[in-house]
Amino acid sequence: PSLVHGLREAGGLRILLASLRGGKDRPGVVGQALWALSNLAGDCDDCRRALLEANFVSDVHEVIGEEGELLPDPGSNAAKTLAIAVWAFSNLCRGVSKSGWEATLGSLLPRVAELVVSSEATDELRTDAAWGLAYLAEGSAAAKAALLGSPALAALVAAVDGTSGGARGSLRALGTLVAGGDAETEAVELAGGGEAKAGLLRYLS
Repeated sequence: PSLVHGLREAGGLRILLASLRGGKDRPGVVGQALWALSNLAGDCDDCRRALLEANFVSDVHEVIGEEGELLPDPGSNAAKTLAIAVWAFSNLCRGVSKSGWEATLGSLLPRVAELVVSSEATDELRTDAAWGLAYLAEGSAAAKAALLGSPALAALVAAVDGTSGGARGSLRALGTLVAGGDAETEAVELAGGGEAKAGLLRYLS
């Protein structure tokens, strides 16, 4: 934490963001800057808040892309950068109830929902995407509402019927949602909650 504090005090966030945004013709620089910022996003609430205020979500969104976009070729620099961006999304969702940026992060839900269930995505991508949604589910009422009203809910239910890390993150998210009350439980049921129940029983057995 003291190292992170020193980095922030020295203007490290600003420098890393400038490197990320100004290095489009230098993939290596972009990847390293994104990786460093993603680490900071996972460090503490203050770092997440500072990054959200600096509109880091837009940078992450640009890399992750929009719903329906093809995934980059496995092993390519673009694929490695995408993996870092999805990890960044997951880290930004930690403690989201304290940051109050649910709406901003919600703009990524359609694309992240695709990644959770994509047969083209790596297990790493599916895992980080699902755990990001699980962290959102543990946030405020606004965060839960964003999940329940997005394609991510059906994706979480579908992902439960699998054996990847994405399935475990999805189970965590759905378990948190249904603990909220009857309305949340009904929403999960309408999204195909029978599969979720079967997946839960499989993990408990």
